[in-house]
Amino acid sequence: MKFVSPVSYKKDETYYSNNRTDIPSMLTGNPQKILEIGCGEGKMGELIKQRYECEYIGVEINCSAAHKAEKKLDRVIIADVEKINLTDYDITEQYFDYIIYGDVLEHLYDPWTTLYKHTQLLKDNGYVIASIPNIRNLEIIESLINGNWTYKDKGILDSTHLRFFTLQEIKNMFANCGYKIVDIKYLRDKPFDPNKIEGLINIDLPKVTIKNVSKEEALEFLSVQFVIKAQKVIAPETTKSFKCSIIIPVCNRLGYTKQCLDGLIKNTPEDLYEVIIVDNASRKETKEFLKCLEGDVKIITNTENLGFTKACNQGAKVASGEYLVFLSNSTIPQPGWLEEMIQLAESDEKIGVVGSKLLYPNGTIHHAGVVMDKNKLPSSLNEGCPANIPEASKQKDYQIVTAACMLIKRKLFFDVGCFDERHVSGFKEADLCQRVGKKGKRVVYSPKSILIYYDFKKRASNQKG
Repeated sequence: MKFVSPVSYKKDETYYSNNRTDIPSMLTGNPQKILEIGCGEGKMGELIKQRYECEYIGVEINCSAAHKAEKKLDRVIIADVEKINLTDYDITEQYFDYIIYGDVLEHLYDPWTTLYKHTQLLKDNGYVIASIPNIRNLEIIESLINGNWTYKDKGILDSTHLRFFTLQEIKNMFANCGYKIVDIKYLRDKPFDPNKIEGLINIDLPKVTIKNVSKEEALEFLSVQFVIKAQKVIAPETTKSFKCSIIIPVCNRLGYTKQCLDGLIKNTPEDLYEVIIVDNASRKETKEFLKCLEGDVKIITNTENLGFTKACNQGAKVASGEYLVFLSNSTIPQPGWLEEMIQLAESDEKIGVVGSKLLYPNGTIHHAGVVMDKNKLPSSLNEGCPANIPEASKQKDYQIVTAACMLIKRKLFFDVGCFDERHVSGFKEADLCQRVGKKGKRVVYSPKSILIYYDFKKRASNQKG
């Protein structure tokens, strides 16, 4: 049998002449100067130059492809981008409106440093556009479960790929390198309508089941590639302002707190919020964990357990966000949860409070709005029902929404007098929401803001309120 190394695959003739349209469609405005890393034969650059009267410079490591590109582009630099400094090629800092990396970053030894260094070449608020394969693709996962990781001459497991990325790691890379992602295209090789998914689903593979998959995760699993548009971030001012202050009371149960914070970090744009954790006299392991948290986090430490209600009021008093979000550490935020709440709150000035859809880990409903029953007690509607029932899938005004995940304007919260600390259990939110209603404001349930909820009633009764 003849030995063949996976990296000996020869690229076919179309490899360097790909004329893709998804990247050009993400260009906006009237760009004057564009740099493309890995320009190949210049087909895409030629298309963009026909659309915009711009200066277009390419960088290409393959000499044959580069010489063909020279006939189409304004200038082509034949070099390995990781081994050169582009400022040595008469390119000044803050020169480009756009830098394009079409199927390039995964081929680099250190794409992080390349992205970071290239921020200096972008104008203030300039953009990068990058297409990157998705290693979290469902077919790759299934292949790996079957014991296979077979390199090929093209595709996600292209034998010349050095780095592999999930969507979350792509987001981390751009954030750490000084960019803010403003748009993401999900490229699929099979048809898929995400609007058919309501709530959480399970994906059954022959050897494993992936449970509690959201619509956004399903879209990621079925994508072969992402096209990212990210904007250069200008150094922030010394004083930070936040859209939301997320207030999380905790008392022991460190596992719940960790998974809540993990979900929060993973599924929430970091520039939207600060976190305020109110520690109700937790044991040593929780205290040690909280000390290690970094970023925009404030910790309030109580010497005794003051309960959820008082802890929420404590957190609100040190909050700086336009909105307060009260969040139980028994929740796990899902993708888009906070953006949906903010969007709804800002859609009508009459909206005072927004509540989320909370689902048990098995996908059934914990909270989809609360009403007062005939005994004048708070009653959660549709609890235990499937997540996608019509009643729980529509935005609706209610008397009450749960404080396990509740958004309210900071000013309104203090205008109505905060939570009444005499109340515990469901009465604290009932009382608050009623006072909000008396101010002429609406209490609205958002079915698109979804969190997983682990029932506190099943926990040891070591946290009041």
